[in-house]
Amino acid sequence: MDNIIVSSTPSASVPYGLVVDRLGRLTNREVRERPLRRDVRPQFRKEDELIQPGRSPSKEQLENLKKDVIFKMLLGDQDYAKQVAIPFIKAFWGHLTEVTDLKLKTTTLTGSTKDSRNVCPDTVWQSQKTGDVFLIEMQRRYQDFYNQRLSLYDGKLRATLPKKSSDWDYNQVSVFVLGMADFDLERPASDSCIYEYVSMNPKNSQDLLTGRDWKMLIDLRKASRVRQAAYSERDKWLYLLNNFHKLKRIPAFLKEGYFDQVIKIAKNLNRTKMEELEDFFWENYQKDLAREAKAEERAIWMNKIKNIIKSFISFNPNCSIQEAAAQLGIEERLVRSVFPAGA
Repeated sequence: MDNIIVSSTPSASVPYGLVVDRLGRLTNREVRERPLRRDVRPQFRKEDELIQPGRSPSKEQLENLKKDVIFKMLLGDQDYAKQVAIPFIKAFWGHLTEVTDLKLKTTTLTGSTKDSRNVCPDTVWQSQKTGDVFLIEMQRRYQDFYNQRLSLYDGKLRATLPKKSSDWDYNQVSVFVLGMADFDLERPASDSCIYEYVSMNPKNSQDLLTGRDWKMLIDLRKASRVRQAAYSERDKWLYLLNNFHKLKRIPAFLKEGYFDQVIKIAKNLNRTKMEELEDFFWENYQKDLAREAKAEERAIWMNKIKNIIKSFISFNPNCSIQEAAAQLGIEERLVRSVFPAGA
């Protein structure tokens, strides 16, 4: 089922304020659409950033599973497909399709023209048995067009799936899109924090357009306020995402089944990967300091050179740029930068 076009994106040099953009590159700010003007907007606290320049990350910052880096490491690793990705996806989509034998397909979805934007979902998995595709997207900051963005991902992903053929075959595999928002989705009040969508005939809910374009939005903030008498598999995952960073001990309902293994994997990822990440940023920070020191030394050296050139010109007013450069043994461009205008 290797039918999703993969395009590799080189990593870029980055500062040491950590967020990962949609191309998988480290950057100092999270991807965000241009906001609409509105009177009241949820404010994102600066202390919620994953790593602040000049300060060590707190334990809670490192262990928050909703952070881009950790979320992608946990839900987007082929090595943990059986222990993490399959049970996670089954909890949300197992009522509609079989979820087995998943292969990681996360990729950059390239635009069809030069002026079309590229997009890169957090994680994309495909079933090797059914061909079904599962797209998972986490968004921490408020975004005006979050649901439209998920539709964009769905459409661009679908465009990569059809195989070239002499036959006009429009049959499609099912694409299941799961959007997890750590902010108020501004949906009508209800007892649920999960909203499911599918294209259907508005006069007959049983008449589906394709039956293969399923979407689900989850309000994680609202989920954190819900108190359950009993926890379904979905509820357990939402609880874990919202509370992993502050768990003093594992609740009894998470010790059942596979969740103890998921928690062990998540803790291990935090301990090893985040330590490596901290080392990476510390090295970048040291390089930045070294570059700044070198730039300062070069500026001092350049000022000294320019003063020497000015002194030489004052004693040799009839000397040309070429002669001055030859006499001083320096490049002509340095002499020209301080030579009197019109000379």
